[in-house]
Amino acid sequence: PMPPPPPTPTWRSGISAQWLGQDGSRVFGPGDVHVVVAGLPTGRTITAATLSDQVTGSWVFRQDPWDGSYYADPYAMPLAAMTSTDPTQADLAFPPYIDESGATMTLRLRLDDSSTYVIQFPGGRVDLGLLAPDIAPTSIVAHPGDDLNDLANRFGTVYLAAGTYDLNRPLVLNHPVTIQAAPGALLRFSQAADDAPWTAAIKINAGHTTLDGFAVRFAGPVRWNGNTSYGPAVIGSTDNLDPGPTGLKVEIRLKDLDLESPPVPSGWEEAPRLIRLVTAMSGQIEGCTLKGGTTEYAYGPWQIQGNTYLGTVPNTYAGAVFAGHWSRDVVLAHNTAQPTGPSGKTWRFLALNNGGHDDLIRDNTIIGIGPRDDDSMPNPNATEIILNESYGLHFEGMPLTVSPDGRLLQIPAPPGGPAQSGDIVAILSGPQAGQWRRIAQALDPQTYLMDAPLPPGRYAIAISSNAFVTETYQDNTIDMRGSSIATGLVLAGNQFGVQVLGNHFLGAGAFLLMAYPTETPNLWGWSHAPFLGASIEGNTIDDAPWGGKVSVPHGPLIKTNQGRVYFSGSITNTTIRWSDAFLAAHPEPTALTIGDPGSIDPIELVVTIQGDRVQGPPGLPLSQALIINAGTVNDQPRLGQALALPALVPEAPTGLGLVRDTGSSASDGLTADGRLHFQLVAGAVGYEYRVGSTGDYQPIPSPNGFLPLGLVEGLNRVFVRSIDARGARSADASFTFVLDTTPPPAITGLAASADETITFASTGPGDVYAYRLGPSGAFLPLGAATTFTPMGLKPGPNTVTLLAIDIAGNIGPEATIIVARPLLLPPA
Repeated sequence: PMPPPPPTPTWRSGISAQWLGQDGSRVFGPGDVHVVVAGLPTGRTITAATLSDQVTGSWVFRQDPWDGSYYADPYAMPLAAMTSTDPTQADLAFPPYIDESGATMTLRLRLDDSSTYVIQFPGGRVDLGLLAPDIAPTSIVAHPGDDLNDLANRFGTVYLAAGTYDLNRPLVLNHPVTIQAAPGALLRFSQAADDAPWTAAIKINAGHTTLDGFAVRFAGPVRWNGNTSYGPAVIGSTDNLDPGPTGLKVEIRLKDLDLESPPVPSGWEEAPRLIRLVTAMSGQIEGCTLKGGTTEYAYGPWQIQGNTYLGTVPNTYAGAVFAGHWSRDVVLAHNTAQPTGPSGKTWRFLALNNGGHDDLIRDNTIIGIGPRDDDSMPNPNATEIILNESYGLHFEGMPLTVSPDGRLLQIPAPPGGPAQSGDIVAILSGPQAGQWRRIAQALDPQTYLMDAPLPPGRYAIAISSNAFVTETYQDNTIDMRGSSIATGLVLAGNQFGVQVLGNHFLGAGAFLLMAYPTETPNLWGWSHAPFLGASIEGNTIDDAPWGGKVSVPHGPLIKTNQGRVYFSGSITNTTIRWSDAFLAAHPEPTALTIGDPGSIDPIELVVTIQGDRVQGPPGLPLSQALIINAGTVNDQPRLGQALALPALVPEAPTGLGLVRDTGSSASDGLTADGRLHFQLVAGAVGYEYRVGSTGDYQPIPSPNGFLPLGLVEGLNRVFVRSIDARGARSADASFTFVLDTTPPPAITGLAASADETITFASTGPGDVYAYRLGPSGAFLPLGAATTFTPMGLKPGPNTVTLLAIDIAGNIGPEATIIVARPLLLPPA
């Protein structure tokens, strides 16, 4: 029989909680966070409590540590609950593990009358550096020949003078320390023949350790201890073979280091990790030059930025440039990876597993990493340049119950073990299929408190284990030219809200995003790990034979499914570019593939595509550009279809108009000057025009101003389009205007009266007039008046010149009249 569900907690009971932050309260250690609970019923005490965040953090308090009636995550961290002088309040304290700014915290309380309450409240800022002692305020300058092990463990800061420091044993840092070097400082390690194998050349056993500005080299080969968890390293934090301390280290800073693993004279072996920080939880790796094995980290936040990877040393291989586990709030950005000089083999740029949250991988440049067609060593099943994978489920099926408010979920016994705080509930069927929610807390192995309400209705769900949530891959350049089997970005299973934005893929395969077959529970392929809410936008794919793919894989060992959504997302504004040489080798390429050819169910994959374009020479083969094996695309179920994608053409010119609108206003489209101009178009290498909607286009010498051939008096419409480097033409921009180059006639009927008033006949409706006194000078406007008295007449004859100007700005010929003013006689 099913066990009865736990008591339903009461929401919004008048109890509140407030984050007071790291205010100096210390129960478990430095840096504890203090939360005050208010509004408790008078006379009641807290007998158990669970606090959780929106990632994976969970903290538990039991008044009786052996109280088995109160369930909590088995990996929950400790929470303290203390009575207050105010009987309606209590104080909580817990050790943080991430910055909780912007997070919603969920607190479940059980009181001594067995009543349970749930409160949600905003989290706050956390300084992880407060969790460990800082460096001592002492310093010393070291010189070559000094004992660095002694100095680094006695002083807070050690300044290295320039020169070579020879070390014949590992440098073990047991206390917080900053080692800062002058330019030219080199640590050179050597290992004696009778030394025990090393786990690391530099061992970091304390938080607040900074290594800055020196190089590390080895005088010869090194024997490494292969039993080291996650592998031996040039620089490594405390490992499984050390006696301690075992706690996670915070604020490890490696800056401007030049690291190279030891030489391997012959053979083929895995390079030691250059950096291994899997027992640290936060810090920076910035500005380093790296030649050797993997840089491996865990947890977060980490800032891994501006590093340059030059490959491995000869006769060695590395699984990846970077590898992460349980990552959260990691920024891996502005790194460059390109083997330079004699080098071994590096199979991947980045490998992530065990789940992740809110990581940002952006602006990295990756060239020549991964499998190559000229490799001399066989590929070890590592074709992905960036790989992110998670294949486990706790449960898939129909829930037993969902509470009316959507906050409580009860399921049958989960074959993949109980879910925990932060695990994802994916909705697989019904009108809300493709949505997902987080578990706030587990009330028992089968009952879960949701972070946000589940929708009403009956539907199938999956609960993912170790999912990747809201990860971002943005503006990376991945150059795989020279490989026929590589794929730039492979994201497989248990992915929610991932963003793939603005990346540039060159050669081989661009991306492969999959709701992959599960590894657990049961046999491989029992179901699929959901991949929901993907946003694939603005990426560029150059000369990639199979372009980008999204799928729900199928095969003989994978359980058949029908009617459940395992993949949802959008693919928008992708630019696929094919060169002449590429098309010669691949005459029928595919730009995008939706679904797996073995699928029989278009419901399992729901995707929106919009704005995806193919760019190439004239006559592009577009009929096979979009392959839909199985999927619901833009709300239409499709199976086994090949569709064209539109060709990408340059933007049409903008700002097309007259250089001079000479009419009565600057925008009336009436002119005596037919020259046109327009704004430059990004990516265009030329422009052309035609007058009217038929006829040949003519080249435009300059967009700053050109006079189209074939203009006529009266109404004209000119079409202009841009041309890119591949010869593709844009849509037309057009402009319509009236050309009038016929000037008005000369003024007639000129007469001057005795009072010096001049009159003349109108030259036409809309014309205006101007006059000039004398043989030179500026004309003065008269407007439309045909009668006027010139200003400035002098005694004797005066020449007055008049002209007409029509509404197009054309100026007519001049006409003159003599106006005589009587001479002034001298007095008698």
